[in-house]
Amino acid sequence: MKLYAKMTASALALLSMLTVGSWLHPLLPDGAPPYRAKPVNAAHRGGMGAAPENTMAAFDMSASIPADYIELDVRTSRDGRLVVIHDDTVDRTTDGTGSVKEMTVSELRKLDAGSAFHRRFRGERIPLLEEVLDRYAGKIGLLIEMKEHDPEAASRLAEVLGRYAFALPQQRAVRPELAGDRRAGIIVQSFHLEFLNKFHRLRPDVPLALLVERGRRLRDADLFEYTAYIRYVNLHWKDADIRTIQRLHAFGLLTLPYTVRRYAQMTRLLKAGADGWITDYPARFRSL
Repeated sequence: MKLYAKMTASALALLSMLTVGSWLHPLLPDGAPPYRAKPVNAAHRGGMGAAPENTMAAFDMSASIPADYIELDVRTSRDGRLVVIHDDTVDRTTDGTGSVKEMTVSELRKLDAGSAFHRRFRGERIPLLEEVLDRYAGKIGLLIEMKEHDPEAASRLAEVLGRYAFALPQQRAVRPELAGDRRAGIIVQSFHLEFLNKFHRLRPDVPLALLVERGRRLRDADLFEYTAYIRYVNLHWKDADIRTIQRLHAFGLLTLPYTVRRYAQMTRLLKAGADGWITDYPARFRSL
């Protein structure tokens, strides 16, 4: 009898979570499943395993595969322009030195962002976000991580994105029923909940993803809060076990775990029910 009572309580709790997820989630079409059957293949920093990260060469390569999304990182230059680079300095990925926020766009654009990866990419430049949007908005999904999290960063990003349309054609939509949806080709993500909250107030039409640091425990209260304005909770791949993913799905939340590099990692995520992954090697997983 005690076992039956426990099973009944668990079933009721799960039903409650499913109900919460179905009616609170604002971005899923009525009657649509909370996740897709075919996993999303997102190219981390444009596919940094095969080309210099966060460059047009990497983005072009991933678009030709094609990946479902190009993931990229954005920071602000000294003169207030949004530039595509991961680190807060240029030291690791270019032939220059110094802080991104202390350099103008003109100074940043003089740097070689390709040779550190391989000499055949010599001459690649740090892109402006507008360059990336001009080439890819509405043609392939874009997963934009804003590395800064102050209110000014949210305002700058919202203003730039507001100039573009992100509807995708049928063959590029994450789910067929989202073809033509102006939200289908863009996701903004951050590790910082306060940034996402601020950005959502400025652009409530743009789907958001919360990046979760490895090992962080997610409470049901947290997930309930996220349903108001967050669509994806992107976990470290080691934390994306079947129980955690089922909890996310029960709340109507999706997950694209990061950063997948090996088949064993991808297989584990598939078995756990992940909605896709963010990978350095999108070509390896394009047929899945």
